[in-house]
Amino acid sequence: MSMKRVGPHPQPSPVELEPGDILEIDNDLTGLLTVIAHGDAENRVLIRPVNKENSLKLDGLVLLNPCHVTVSDLNIETTDSHDGILVWATQESRDIRLERLAIKGAKNGIAIGTDLPGGLREVVVDSCLVRDCFLQGILCFGPQHPNHGLHDVKITKCRVEGTRGDPRLADQHSGSGIILGSVDGGEITECHAEGNGAGCVATEGPEGIFVYDCRRVRISRCASKSNRTGGPVDGGGFGIDIRCEDCSIEDCDAVDNDGAGILVWNLPGMIGGGHLLRGNRLSNNCQRTIWHGEITVTPSAGHVEISTNTIKSKANIGGILRGIGAKNTKLKNNVYLQSAAPEITECQMPQH
Repeated sequence: MSMKRVGPHPQPSPVELEPGDILEIDNDLTGLLTVIAHGDAENRVLIRPVNKENSLKLDGLVLLNPCHVTVSDLNIETTDSHDGILVWATQESRDIRLERLAIKGAKNGIAIGTDLPGGLREVVVDSCLVRDCFLQGILCFGPQHPNHGLHDVKITKCRVEGTRGDPRLADQHSGSGIILGSVDGGEITECHAEGNGAGCVATEGPEGIFVYDCRRVRISRCASKSNRTGGPVDGGGFGIDIRCEDCSIEDCDAVDNDGAGILVWNLPGMIGGGHLLRGNRLSNNCQRTIWHGEITVTPSAGHVEISTNTIKSKANIGGILRGIGAKNTKLKNNVYLQSAAPEITECQMPQH
C-alpha cells in the first residue's frame, strides 16, 4: 500500500494508481486532474481530500477506466467549463463508488459514461450533494438500448438542486436533476431533486428525475419538487422516457413541478413497456405546461400499471392523462383528492 498526495499545481500527466494506493488531494491543487486507478477486489484504490473541511479549486476530476475505486468526501467548486467528476470507460471498468461528494457550479455535476456495451458495471453514487450546475446534475449515459453501457447502477441518498439548463440548446434537453441513461439493472433510491431546469427552452426536457434507454431500473422513495422549464414542454417531477423496459416509480413524491408529476413517454415504433407506477403521491403539478396530467402516459409507452397512487390535481388538470390510442394502461385503486377536474382524461399527444 502506498500514499500519494497531489498539490498545489495540476499534474502534467495522469496520476496512475495501483491496488491498495491512497491518493490524497490537497486543497491548493488547481486544474483538471485525471486519474487512472486500477484496484482489485481485496485492495481498493481510495481517493480523498487531505482536509475534508476545505473546498477544492479543481477544474474537475476525471476517472479513466477505473476498477475497484472509492472516491469520497471531496468538496469541489468549479465552473461550467468542466464536469465536477467524470467517470469515463474506454475498456471494461467496474466497482466504482462515489461517496459523500459535494459538487457546485460544474457543467455536469457527476457524469458517468461509456461508448461500450457493458463498459461500466457496479457503480454506486451515495450521499452526494450537487448544486447549481449548468447542464445536468447527476448523469449516466452510454449506447442506445439494447446495447446498455452500464449495468448495476445505484444512486442513493443524493440531492440535486438548482441545475440551470442551457438556453442556447433548442432541440436538446438540459437542466435535469438525476438522469440514468443506457442502464440495465439499477435504482434511484431516497434521492431529492428540487428547483432544476428553469433555463431550458428546448422542445424536450428537463425533468427532476428520469430514465431513458433503460431496462429494469427502479425509482423509489424519492422526492421531486418545484422543477421548472423555460420552454413549452416537460419540467416535470419524474419520467420514464424513450426505449425503456420494465422500469418502475414507487413510493415517491412529486409536488409543484411545471410539468407532469410523472411522465411515461415513448415514440411510435420504439421498444418499451412493462412499467409500474405504484404508491406515489402527486399534487399541484402541471404549473406551466398545458397538455399534461398529474400522471401522463403516451400511447406508445407499452404496458403500464398505475396503482395505489394518491393524486391531488388542480381544477383544470386531469389526474391521469392518457394519449388517444393507449390500450395497455391498467388502472387500479388510485385515490383522487379534492379536484373538480376529471380523474381520467385523454388527448392527442405530440408526435403521435
